[in-house]
Amino acid sequence: MRGALTLSLFLLLGGCASSQDGSAKLTKGVRLTQYRRIGVMPFAGRSGQGKEIAEELAKALFKLRYSVVYGRQLEAALGQLGIRRGDSIGAQTMRELRRMTRVEAIFIGSVDCGIRSRNPRGSAVLLDASNNRVLFEVRFKPEGCGSEDSPKAITRQVINAMRSTMTGESEDSIGGIGF
Repeated sequence: MRGALTLSLFLLLGGCASSQDGSAKLTKGVRLTQYRRIGVMPFAGRSGQGKEIAEELAKALFKLRYSVVYGRQLEAALGQLGIRRGDSIGAQTMRELRRMTRVEAIFIGSVDCGIRSRNPRGSAVLLDASNNRVLFEVRFKPEGCGSEDSPKAITRQVINAMRSTMTGESEDSIGGIGF
């Protein structure tokens, strides 16, 4: 194991987004269709819409016939394990979280989409809950920043990128996705 997983480290991926409009990457050899139960953590960032984005993403995953564990359920389970927001989640904690919620994978993300943001960007990462391996990641320029429709628009971007990689699951990466 690569040591403790710090969710905040992965959430910073939004800060490293490429200058392209978007890119998506599926880890070589991964088939997203193998993962049937996905947890969705609230997104980090200055938009103030992290919970709404996670809620919309969970709904969209449900429509794709995934079994979904909502962020509030994951946060409650982490609270029972004594983990607070910003704490590191090591392999043992992840195993306990997986046992408690039966999640196979967890979506985490970040969106810098505030009114004062000069360079809006976002990212979402899907982690394997059994070994913390990155399965899928997408970096994008969020649509509709600051509007009340932005959680739906951002969810559409993440789901479209996920679908793109699922249709070509043998490919390593899809860059410059037309968001």
